[in-house]
Amino acid sequence: MEYPVTAGQLLTLDCQRTGEPGEAVAQWQGLTVFVEKALPGERVTARVTECAPRYARARVEQLLLPSPQRAEPSCPLYGRCGGCCLQHMSAQAQAPAKTDKVVQALQRLGGFAPGSYRLDPILSMADPLHYRNKAVYACGLHEGQVRLGLYEPGSHHLAATTACLLQPEAANRAAGIVEAWMRRHGLPAYDLGAHRGLLRHLVARTNQGGELLLVLVVNGTSLPHAQDLVQALRAELPNLVGLVLNQNTRRNAPILQGPCQTLYGRDSLEETLLGLTFRISPLSFFQINPAQTARLYQTALDFARLCPSETAVDAYCGSGTIALLMAKQSGAQVVGVELYAGAVADARDSALRNGLPNASFYQGSCETVLPRLVAEGLRFDVATVDPPRKGCDRALLRALLQAAPQRIVYVSC
Repeated sequence: MEYPVTAGQLLTLDCQRTGEPGEAVAQWQGLTVFVEKALPGERVTARVTECAPRYARARVEQLLLPSPQRAEPSCPLYGRCGGCCLQHMSAQAQAPAKTDKVVQALQRLGGFAPGSYRLDPILSMADPLHYRNKAVYACGLHEGQVRLGLYEPGSHHLAATTACLLQPEAANRAAGIVEAWMRRHGLPAYDLGAHRGLLRHLVARTNQGGELLLVLVVNGTSLPHAQDLVQALRAELPNLVGLVLNQNTRRNAPILQGPCQTLYGRDSLEETLLGLTFRISPLSFFQINPAQTARLYQTALDFARLCPSETAVDAYCGSGTIALLMAKQSGAQVVGVELYAGAVADARDSALRNGLPNASFYQGSCETVLPRLVAEGLRFDVATVDPPRKGCDRALLRALLQAAPQRIVYVSC
């Protein structure tokens, strides 16, 4: 098949609008071209990297007319590491660009006419560095040495680093200690293609109190030289509260999969959010930006407008954060539904420790459990949903229509 352009071809392009994160959209002889690391308003020379009948992708070779919104990336690995995609855009320009992206989704994809919806201003954070409470470092070989780091965009190639600017200092220090320990004992990094080797990932979780919980994800059932690692971590990380071994021996498995064994200290953290205390176990989902999470959940509560006598359902509830906050506000029945059993256990534990007997949690897929509960007569005034990226399942949406809540709050990743 012939395409309008060919891979490797150089194009001179005028970028018009934002596309996917980190891209700008241009037109070349009627063909839509997505230009990586370009900004709207820029003129660039770009080399085609991917061809299709109706679009192409290209990478900037030369900036002919830079945008005043262009910024110098603060991370030396930017462009090689897949963790960030907007460091080439100034912080002041990012919120308007993201707003424009939402407008495009509503109007071009959703078919909403201008003026038929209300779009509130973005609630940005003041300092978007070192904010993550969960760091996931991959383990692999880099230039013949065992290294930890992050993956390059769209690949499993390692961008070696133990100094990620999004992670707190304690998480980066822990990665450096684990890396040195592996080299000291000659321990092999996991090889994804061959499905052999030991360490797959290091997961570092922190709370706002500064406590650190580490999870080593291994392709095996035990950890050689575990006590040496514990001693090294405790010597340099006074806020370490626990080290957990996650035994993930499946090929092509999710990062956290399989049983856990506590090697040192505790197997969970506690986090305080909007007046409630939550338990976070190693495999549970919890929002990764504490400051913005409080604003997100408060906004969801404001939209829910839950009265003391009203009932609520929280679908895809994770460890029960929104459900428990609604239970505190309502006093009436609040039901949470979540697939992952560990998260449900955390939610039930948090309900007990916060004295919220009106919150109950069901374990199972939302598209199975909620329709069953509705068929059995469950009705509720408010529903909140926080689904995975694919969105809400049709069976769940039909159950919501049948239950006919007064208000639905959709929290989207």
